[in-house]
Amino acid sequence: MRVGSPNSAAAVVAAGAAALGVASIWVAALRRPFQFSYVEGYLVEQALRVRGGDLYRPLGEPAWIVDNFPPLYPALLAATGADAHGLWAAGRLMTMAAVVGLAWVLWRHGESRNGRAYAVAVAVAWLVLPFVLRRSVLVRMDFLAILLAVSGVLAYRSGRRGWALAAFLAAGLTRQTMLAAPLALALTMPRREALRFLGALAVLAAGAVALLSLAWPDMLRHLVLYNTGRYFPLMALAKYGSLLSLHAPLLILAAASWWRLRGSEDATDRFLVRYAPLALALAVTVGKPGSTYNHFLEGLFAAAWLVARSPPIALRGLRLPARARATALVTTQASILLVSGLVGGPLATTMAALGEGDDQLALVDRLAAAPAPVLSENAGVVVQAGHDVLLEPRTLLELHLSGRWDDAPLVSSLHNGIYSVVVTEGFGSDGRRSDGFRFSAEAWAALQETYVVEQVVGRWTVWVPQGGAP
Repeated sequence: MRVGSPNSAAAVVAAGAAALGVASIWVAALRRPFQFSYVEGYLVEQALRVRGGDLYRPLGEPAWIVDNFPPLYPALLAATGADAHGLWAAGRLMTMAAVVGLAWVLWRHGESRNGRAYAVAVAVAWLVLPFVLRRSVLVRMDFLAILLAVSGVLAYRSGRRGWALAAFLAAGLTRQTMLAAPLALALTMPRREALRFLGALAVLAAGAVALLSLAWPDMLRHLVLYNTGRYFPLMALAKYGSLLSLHAPLLILAAASWWRLRGSEDATDRFLVRYAPLALALAVTVGKPGSTYNHFLEGLFAAAWLVARSPPIALRGLRLPARARATALVTTQASILLVSGLVGGPLATTMAALGEGDDQLALVDRLAAAPAPVLSENAGVVVQAGHDVLLEPRTLLELHLSGRWDDAPLVSSLHNGIYSVVVTEGFGSDGRRSDGFRFSAEAWAALQETYVVEQVVGRWTVWVPQGGAP
């Protein structure tokens, strides 16, 4: 049953208010050329290096940096032509555009079945989901990769098979874990067609990797070997628990939609019934140290897509005209979805991150005044200060702990006090997290033996050599 917008004013007003809130946060984020998340600074730095073809370097000395992601996103970021200051806004605009593109997919698929008001409500609900809103202001490739994969599905369904393969390949070259969409699509095909489709995609992927490896021989080492390590099932379970606790209304509605659509003969419905479980199951990689909640974004989008496609649930037992019954349902579902995002804390946490700009500006000024080399867990301030980024500690710590990289050169450099300034992240006396959580015990001890704390700036600690500048 289609729902007319005049009878769904409450849902539209709620969606409009949420959209304005999202827009205000995005405008504020675009004005802040600093990292809100650990990985952002390294992606901006990677975009600067890709202009010289300097990616996927051996872990020699210097610098100790693992390029965790395929080259397409930093290449697109570099292609904007922005400098170290402008790359932040460019990367965030790319993220926001991808988020809006995914919202448009939800709107189109909801509007065709359930009316404009319902579609708008689901699309805006996607924008304010806790994990989505918090990451919609980041310089990251996740939403772009999801949009490319979804574009591949839509292209294949419209008969443009070549474009579909290109979109799936681009998604994989943006984020190497984008397997759920092509696998789910293959599961809807007859066996021979599925084998041809997967075979063609595998050949394209192998060819692309071979060509890129000619330019960067260590690319696969960075993307595969350095990205595998220890796995903690309880960590994964805890993160799935956070996913459920913050997004329970959406996931419950999605489960109900999945149940109603499981026997549908519609091609898109059949794809979604397979896509949502696959995307959520493949997010099990959150059990790897260093993995974050961005692994859940594709599953959340698939869940929202299910809700957009599913016919509204009939409200039984109410003696109301059909249009009034449908309107009541739309308003109720829209409110549940929107509230699930707003009360989940994304507004508070995102605004708190936006407020750290002054702290990072002070760090930029301090590092800009320091002679090279400098060492920092915040790569963004190093880039802004005009220094070379020499360390990506989180991945290197995991490689060290799993016995695949010896951090003796790093320990030695700290013992020798070669850095004029070292910046570490920590929360100090409140006990939530202490400095050194991204360093091995040996590296942290070497830092403490050779350096003294000069100042604490917000959640960042600035260290200088005990005897003065090297």
